[in-house]
Amino acid sequence: MTTEAPRPEWLREVPDRSLARRRIGLVLGAGGATGAAFHAGTLLALQHDARWDPNSADVIVGSSAGSIVAGLLRAGLTTDDLSAWGTTAAPRSDGRVSRDLLDNMGSTRNALVPSRPRLPFRSLGILGSLAHSPRPSIAGIVTSLMPTGWVDAPTNLERIGRLLEAWPERDLWVTAVDTSSARRVVFGKDDTSVTPGRAIAASCAIPGIYRPITIGGRRYIDGGAHSPTNADVMLDAHVDTVIISSPMSARPGASSRRPDHLMRALLHRRLRREADRLTRAGLDVHVFEPDRATMDSMGINALDSSRAGRVVRDAFLAAGGQMADSVTLREILRESQAVDTWRTT
Repeated sequence: MTTEAPRPEWLREVPDRSLARRRIGLVLGAGGATGAAFHAGTLLALQHDARWDPNSADVIVGSSAGSIVAGLLRAGLTTDDLSAWGTTAAPRSDGRVSRDLLDNMGSTRNALVPSRPRLPFRSLGILGSLAHSPRPSIAGIVTSLMPTGWVDAPTNLERIGRLLEAWPERDLWVTAVDTSSARRVVFGKDDTSVTPGRAIAASCAIPGIYRPITIGGRRYIDGGAHSPTNADVMLDAHVDTVIISSPMSARPGASSRRPDHLMRALLHRRLRREADRLTRAGLDVHVFEPDRATMDSMGINALDSSRAGRVVRDAFLAAGGQMADSVTLREILRESQAVDTWRTT
């Protein structure tokens, strides 16, 4: 009888299963300035508790504010730098250039442009699109017919392109809505001809507030107009585990007696339907939503950046508590990071 040779020293810290690891998808939903802070705190907890770098996710899907955070991750910003952004905390030394750009973006006034109402005949194209598959969402139809906003934010947001000039090797998918058809478009997946910065700007064009952005002769608005998370696009991502950060919904029962209770409850139901579709497809799904303390820090105005520091703190604590109850997720992320680190060394 032969004795099996011991595993080499360099292999002992790498998980079994022939160095295979689960493919992980990260979904970052819409939510304005407070939503971006929620993502930062949640991602910081994932890295702190599971030693997992969110940028190592095989696919990152970003909608509206989530697209900004997704782009920054793919540009190499750390969770520490994301958490420091919008607060008085100093970034790490290697994140100084990125922080200067982001701070300048935040201090730059967006231009005001007179709003133009949509012409009635444009609605015919949207109504005609209902006869085709995939169908646009009702929210996408309604928001596509709204008058254009007054604020020209896309010009400022496109400056993120200085950090990410081309689509990264690891998938970055940015959602937006084509106003001529009210259908969702996923830049980086369906279309890579546009720059990431311009795609992010389109994804952040909040209907009725920000001006749509024109790409290839078509106008695009906020990806959150289709869905606050667009988590269902992970059905085509060939991933095994999906992590969803959803700032606009709420944990069950956490939003009771709040002015935004109905909205958050409805968005939670929408999120559950998307998560259930992923689960039925055999994917392992983990959802992070604001608890009561985090929502109190977020307030009602999602564009209030002055609340960022408190939101980061409470989102970090809430996600850490959730991670403490999710041994499986911690193990998946640690194993994934261990294999990913080995493969890149």
